[in-house]
Amino acid sequence: MGLTLHIDQAKWRTHIDAFAALHTGLIPVIKGGGYGLGTERLASEAIRIGSRIVAVGTSAEALEVGKVFNGEILILSPWRADQPRISGALHTLSSIEAITGWQDRAPVVVELLTATRRHGIARNDFGRVSELLGDLDCRGLAFHLPLAPSRNCVDTISTAIEKVLEAKISPNLFGHTIWISHISEQHLALLRIKYPSFTFLERVGSALWLGASDALRITATVLDRHRVSVGDRIGYRQRRTRSSGWLLVVAGGTENGIGLESPPSDLSIVGRIKLIAKALLSGAGVQLSPYSFHKQRLRFAEPPHMQCSLLLIGKGEIPKIGTEIDVTARLTTTRFDLITVEEGVGL
Repeated sequence: MGLTLHIDQAKWRTHIDAFAALHTGLIPVIKGGGYGLGTERLASEAIRIGSRIVAVGTSAEALEVGKVFNGEILILSPWRADQPRISGALHTLSSIEAITGWQDRAPVVVELLTATRRHGIARNDFGRVSELLGDLDCRGLAFHLPLAPSRNCVDTISTAIEKVLEAKISPNLFGHTIWISHISEQHLALLRIKYPSFTFLERVGSALWLGASDALRITATVLDRHRVSVGDRIGYRQRRTRSSGWLLVVAGGTENGIGLESPPSDLSIVGRIKLIAKALLSGAGVQLSPYSFHKQRLRFAEPPHMQCSLLLIGKGEIPKIGTEIDVTARLTTTRFDLITVEEGVGL
């Protein structure tokens, strides 16, 4: 009873195994609570597919994953001099200050700045890197590429590598190893042909764990239901209903991430039209929810409560108390009350 994630384990694992077989040098990423699936589950899956290294987002996640995973753990968030070090983990150094402050032979990965412009050492500081890298046990150079598709992905990495070599940073100083996020296997294959002496490692999270959308389904339990008529006041805010029908009380609220919205990523003409249409609906008092019943998307009666949401439904079949209705939500921003693992149920 509650907001539930159903995993068709057979389908899910079939996808994971096929993905791992196609991606040489795969480094599974386990961060953000395990992409909604749980860090322990993903760590166990990484072991099952034979991974010797995984990546996590933060030091806290490294400690959590380390309870299950006995291999090496790369921490993607950059280490700073005022932060503790996690014993046995690979920390990421993304600035000259971090390199000079490390003063240790514990293994690290050095991140270089890309067009994402999030973390990394800029090219005009590569000369300093060449002077300092010899004092580190550097297991490779890291590049975090943008999500936006790029036809010049191979050229981008190639140019960066050439700049590294021009700065007299010997590949021996970073183990001839390059770590990359957000790159296709085809582009990696081209890079491996161009730089046969280098090892390229691909850090992957979403495509690995969430790529089999038909294996993952979210449902919510109908907790209560009430008939309503035009003009009835309902909810915390006592808004009047505009039509007769039913008020459904369903599992899932702000605690679970229901109703959360991120800034729009699609700013194309079509994307903007959708934003305008959504704003017009909202202005007219129609606020669509992520819940649906018989493929009909239901409306919020008011903003979600902490652990439940109030929905309006009109004519047709009305779900009974205890019924599970479908929910469409991002797994990375949703906290589930229950995760069930099922075999061959055809979700």
